[in-house]
Amino acid sequence: MSHTTQKAQGITFQQGDGASPEVFTTIAGLVGGVPALGHEGVRVDTTDQVDTVEQDKEVIAVGQEIELEIDYNGTTQQDNMETDNQSDVTRAYKVTFTDSPATVFTFSAKCIMWKLEGPLKGKLTLRATLKFTTIVTVA
Repeated sequence: MSHTTQKAQGITFQQGDGASPEVFTTIAGLVGGVPALGHEGVRVDTTDQVDTVEQDKEVIAVGQEIELEIDYNGTTQQDNMETDNQSDVTRAYKVTFTDSPATVFTFSAKCIMWKLEGPLKGKLTLRATLKFTTIVTVA
């Protein structure tokens, strides 16, 4: 049996502005830590909802963490993560795999770690950790 590997065309990692409607802007300089997003079957109790039995639902657990590595250049989105970290703010994020058709993952997260390293080879590296506060939705 022959298998074909699907090649990714690109990815964007975006941060919401907190407005209504939410406007997302790409976080520039992402070089590592692109989240492994997908689904994991877990048992969810839906007895208080329309369904009256437990079901397996595909979700990403609240509390999962993403570690990001970013070439720091002081963009608003990069600096927002520092402010959010200091103020314990939850923000919306969106990851888009730009293949055709595109797959879009949205979630809310808190920046629980933000630090600058370097310079190495003339660049500062921003390391940030985001912690999911909602289940990831996929469109």
